[in-house]
Amino acid sequence: MAALRWCLGSAVVVALAACGANSGASGVDAVATDTGDSQIAPEDSQDAAGTDTLTPDALGDATDAVVYEIWIDSDVPPPDIAPDVVDTADTFTPANCVGMGGSGTCANGLICWTPPCPNCGVMPQGFCLPPLTGGACYDYTNCSNGDCHNATPTSGIAGWCLPIVKTAGQCWPNVSELIPDCYSDATCDGAVLCPPKAECLVADKPGSCTATAAQKGNVYLWERNGGIVSPGESVIVTWVNNTSASIFLPGCSTYSIQTSPDSTVWTDKGPAAVCVWEGVAVEVPAGSYVDTIAWQAPTDSVGNYRFHGTYSTGCTPGKAISQGGCTGSQNVNSSGFFVGYVP
Repeated sequence: MAALRWCLGSAVVVALAACGANSGASGVDAVATDTGDSQIAPEDSQDAAGTDTLTPDALGDATDAVVYEIWIDSDVPPPDIAPDVVDTADTFTPANCVGMGGSGTCANGLICWTPPCPNCGVMPQGFCLPPLTGGACYDYTNCSNGDCHNATPTSGIAGWCLPIVKTAGQCWPNVSELIPDCYSDATCDGAVLCPPKAECLVADKPGSCTATAAQKGNVYLWERNGGIVSPGESVIVTWVNNTSASIFLPGCSTYSIQTSPDSTVWTDKGPAAVCVWEGVAVEVPAGSYVDTIAWQAPTDSVGNYRFHGTYSTGCTPGKAISQGGCTGSQNVNSSGFFVGYVP
């Protein structure tokens, strides 16, 4: 039974045809990824027994972190791969909606898509796009408690929904999301994704955040809600350790809140939590992310805010900072953010 294996990297599609002598062969003997221009001869995809195989070496070095894996029996018509999640850039050019934001209207059965702006007083201009069905999405607001992968709505291209990553430091690549997975320009590497309505051997698997060269060696205290926070909103606060050794945080409250009238002179307003004991230090291993307690933005005090924290180094794991024999400490400030609404 002949078979066709598709490995789709974000830069290139590699299609490998295997004409095995064993008509009952099924399954996959190896997983391979590629994003270069490798050319694979049909004979490279069989072993001595005629079983369909493919070794990673046949594809060369894998340089792309995102792999879409599909296994299709060539005696069966290919599955309908996400008919609602298609590249329509060649046939559809979005037009502006008539009217602004959510009040916009479109003709010919199209919908008015507006870029997400949860803190905008006036919504931005919308675009007329085809309606969505079957789990397709233009942004995270189209996903029930999820992120939207691989969509470019301003070019008329829909993506598909993925579940929100729950573990700090894990991620989905190329997604529209309310809360970003990776700090600043860090990349998402190692994710495995299965497009909708495709027959895949493995389930979706998040990747890991990889620091840029400029971020390596640094520690960050990260406000993850995007720079503008609604009054009363819960703000996710994450420590990012891009150094080569563990750092240690206070066991109770790991940061304080600071305010400023002009983002130049900052006043400390106290810790995020009132502690009766410092607690066992929180270890953040090298190259990892750790979420700490969330901060509730005030409803009666708009303005400029940031977080301030101190981490220690050289501590004995499992002990409080004051008892851990730590050899050093360093202060860190988050980027400033605004609590309130924008026009």
